[in-house]
Amino acid sequence: IKAFIPTPSNVEILKKLLLNTLKREDKKANVLIGPYGKGKSYILLVLLYILSPHRDFSILSELQRKIKKIDSEGADLIDFIVSEKIRYLPVILNYNYRNPEQAFLVALKDAMERENLENLKFPTSFELAIETIKKWKDDYPEAYCKFESLLSEINFTVEDFIKELESFNFEVYEYFTKLYSDITAGAQFNALLNDDFINTYRSFTYKLREEGIFDGIYVVFDEFS
Repeated sequence: IKAFIPTPSNVEILKKLLLNTLKREDKKANVLIGPYGKGKSYILLVLLYILSPHRDFSILSELQRKIKKIDSEGADLIDFIVSEKIRYLPVILNYNYRNPEQAFLVALKDAMERENLENLKFPTSFELAIETIKKWKDDYPEAYCKFESLLSEINFTVEDFIKELESFNFEVYEYFTKLYSDITAGAQFNALLNDDFINTYRSFTYKLREEGIFDGIYVVFDEFS
C-alpha cells in the first residue's frame, strides 16, 4: 500500500469502486478488463485495504495525501469510510475449483477463518452431513462401523471424507447421500431447503451486520492472483 503510486486512471477506477460500494443499490458487480501488468490486482488490493478493519491509519493518511494531489473527491471518500467505520469482509475466490458453488463456499470459509469468525456458523448440507457422521460415532456405533466399512471399500478414511466435506466437495457430498440411504435402510438425507451459495452469502451478510462486525462482504475474483 505504501508503494502505491496514484495516477489519474487508477484513482478514477478506485473512486468508482468505492462509490459503488457505498451506494444503496442492487447493481454492485464490476469487471476490470485490461492487459497483464496494468495494475488491476493492485487497485483491488488498495480497495480491500481501505475497506478492511485492519487498515493502518498512518498508511491510509499517506495514501489520502497522495490521492488528494490528483483527485480530492477520491481522498474525501477514504476519509468518509474511515470516519464512518465502514468495513467489508474481503472474500477472495480461487479459480482452481471447477464447481463455482464450491469456489464461493470455500472462499467464504477461508475468509471466516482468517477473521476468526468460525463462531458465526453458516448452515449448509455439508455441515449437516458432518454432524450426522459425528452423531453416528457418538450415539450409533453400528451405523458408524458400517459407514467406516463402506468408505474402506473405496480406500477412504472417515477423517479424509470429513475433510472433503469441509472443502465443500460436491461429489463427496453426493456419495454421502448414497451411503446415508444404504446405512439407514433407504431413508433420504434431509438437506437444507435453501442450500445454495447465494442464500448462504445473503444470510451470512445479515448475520455480520446484526453482530456489527462488518457492513457487508466484498467478493473478488482475480484471474491471476
